[in-house]
Amino acid sequence: MAVLSVATDINAPVAEVFDYVGDQRVYTKWCPGVAMCEMTSTGEVGVGATRNVKMSSTGFSFDWDWVCDEFDRPNKIVRSSDNDPRTKMLDTVTFEEIDGRTRVTHDLDYELSGVLK
Repeated sequence: MAVLSVATDINAPVAEVFDYVGDQRVYTKWCPGVAMCEMTSTGEVGVGATRNVKMSSTGFSFDWDWVCDEFDRPNKIVRSSDNDPRTKMLDTVTFEEIDGRTRVTHDLDYELSGVLK
């Protein structure tokens, strides 16, 4: 699998940043290109929670179903998606306090198939 990794420092407490990133209602505000994100499970966000994400990029449309595999507030969120035969993904977001700020590291491990390969 290939890995795309991005780290960003945010001037806010770790728990506050974790709660914002974990809130599916605001996902489209901080993730460019995502057209829609909605919870498809009931209850709290956590292990086993599901969501659907739609986006278009480079002439392709994507409709991904994600499941939360790990939810360790305020340290880490891990989600996976394999419903699209063109993509298999593992999305890991970690949060760490550094000098009063929060470093968010977003790692996307992905495998492309078909025309995307």
